[in-house]
Amino acid sequence: MNGFSTLVQALTENKSPSSGIHFINGAQDIRNITYTKLLDRALGLLHHIQQAGVNQGDQLILLTQRNEAFVEGFWAAQLGGVIAVPLSFGISDEHKWKLFRIIKQLTTSWILLDQAHVTRLEKFAGLNNLQAEWNSIKNHLFIIEQVPNFSAQGKIAAINEDDTTFIQFSSGTTSDPKGVVLTHKNLVTNITGIGIGMKITGADTTLSWMPLTHDMGLIGFHLVPLFFGISQYTIPTEVFIRRPLLWLQMMNQLKATVTCSPNFGYQHCLNAWSNDKAGDLNLKCIRLIFNGAEPISVPLINRFLETFSSYGLKRQSMFTVYGLAEASLAVAFPEAEVPFKYVNLKRSSLSPGANVVFEEDGIPFVVEGKGVQGCEIRITAHDSTVLPLNYIGKIEIKGDNVTGGYLNMPGLNEQMINDGWLNTGDLGFLNDEEDLVVTGRAKDIIFINGQNYYPHDIEIIAEARLGIDKGKIAACGVRKTEDVEDRVILFVLHKGAEESFYPQIASLKRVISEAIGISVTEVIPVNKIPKTTSGKVQRYLLGENYLNGEFEETINNIHAWLLLSDTFENKELDSIEQKLKIICEELIPGNPVKPEDNFFEIGATSLLLAQLHHRVDEEFPGKLQISDFFEYPTIKQLSAHLQSKMADSASYS
Repeated sequence: MNGFSTLVQALTENKSPSSGIHFINGAQDIRNITYTKLLDRALGLLHHIQQAGVNQGDQLILLTQRNEAFVEGFWAAQLGGVIAVPLSFGISDEHKWKLFRIIKQLTTSWILLDQAHVTRLEKFAGLNNLQAEWNSIKNHLFIIEQVPNFSAQGKIAAINEDDTTFIQFSSGTTSDPKGVVLTHKNLVTNITGIGIGMKITGADTTLSWMPLTHDMGLIGFHLVPLFFGISQYTIPTEVFIRRPLLWLQMMNQLKATVTCSPNFGYQHCLNAWSNDKAGDLNLKCIRLIFNGAEPISVPLINRFLETFSSYGLKRQSMFTVYGLAEASLAVAFPEAEVPFKYVNLKRSSLSPGANVVFEEDGIPFVVEGKGVQGCEIRITAHDSTVLPLNYIGKIEIKGDNVTGGYLNMPGLNEQMINDGWLNTGDLGFLNDEEDLVVTGRAKDIIFINGQNYYPHDIEIIAEARLGIDKGKIAACGVRKTEDVEDRVILFVLHKGAEESFYPQIASLKRVISEAIGISVTEVIPVNKIPKTTSGKVQRYLLGENYLNGEFEETINNIHAWLLLSDTFENKELDSIEQKLKIICEELIPGNPVKPEDNFFEIGATSLLLAQLHHRVDEEFPGKLQISDFFEYPTIKQLSAHLQSKMADSASYS
């Protein structure tokens, strides 16, 4: 194993002149850059930002979806001792609010971003009383399109293993996001443990579509291959969303050996798959598929493996792992290259402190193995007493890979870290072989499309946008046995007749979908929101009641009312409306889609919006931006907008 003590050493002392990064935009569109060339490019960018006044210890926010620009910015920061702050940037207002909240937490921050983001942020600041904040940062921007050619190299800083390398911020949008502070020692320890656990060799090649702003994308599939001097291939996430089968195609074409995906990627791929698309597909090359980033669905990965087993995909390639940002990335790995294991547990034995009960028709949970090198795991009761094997409790971790704490949050650090042991917020147990099984989470995170969403974020949006009083709405993520991702259920306090509540349902679904791009499965009126004696909402009780069928009658009544209230009258659609209707009905669940239906009220998620935009762009090239779906959220409005755009084009032709 390599003896690097910092990330900077891993790049500057790289002994593999031919290995590097391959940026994929299509089967025949691949741009290559060696690690040696990456070092030159990063030093060129470092010179530019140092000339502008960036100093060691400053922070550089990376706000771009361009993978090449991202990695150059990340390594320029590393080489200059600048703290990188990777940040995903969506098109909704909540993502823009998140950026401004993060900037408030930082000391001396600079931003590397695209021109399009500058325009959007400037407009947003003007509309939301943030002009002063914008004025304070607009002179600290590095706009990618305006960065000059690199004519000189920057000065590499003296880096210590205890220096902060980057900060991973949580997905929170409406409240202050938490910044996980990671040092070079944290990262090097975890990367080394990952390499040992996955049995990495010089013959490996990695392939990923995970965003580089995600810890699995950045650490697992950019830093790990670079650290060990092997080649890596990366597909932009938005390309995977539009063309999921490109992932399989590139495994075959490149003979990649290691790849990754959370639940939603497997489901997205299966949805697009049919045997007539196989061609010469051969997946025998795949040694490991990392499966993590959200609770792992046993039925889904079984279906994925069965579907592609006839194309050479081996059952022992599925690598069910557990990790979190606070551990840098990895906590537990099973043994590599053996069939994944799972256990079936009795639902009633899953509460904290319980001795698990194994039963044949119970709920399946994957076994995620032992702690990676450098990371210890223990299971504790609420009072931090260590529990015996097969007892469910808090999963706590300790090691040189584990963060020393959250940025500027001493109270939270004291609460979460005890004598070096960090409470992950997740629940699980160690089985007879002392392998970890994760059974749930104590912190109520909702997992959808590989992303984390926080219930209080969803609740705050509903409170702010629709005037719902605080404490009178509860968001909950629930998952039935057959589900591959969480269902989002909203419970709203309502004291009047049940029927008088129904008109609010569409508004709530629309607001949440527009704000953060997720679909709400059900909105349910309740006469009580359960709370603890200290006033904290007990979301898990509502979730358990939903799973137990307590709200079945109410849900049936709501569905019947929605059906009866459908007053749409069929009428002749023009040709553009007809094309849009066909596209929408193919992609949005719950056909038929009517011209007056709001996309966000009928289940349009951020993933579906990307697919809709791609399909509409195929029919009407260059006429729509994805943001147009927010301004024209019905078939009727979108059709009128398209006709206007085409008329404008014709007048200038």
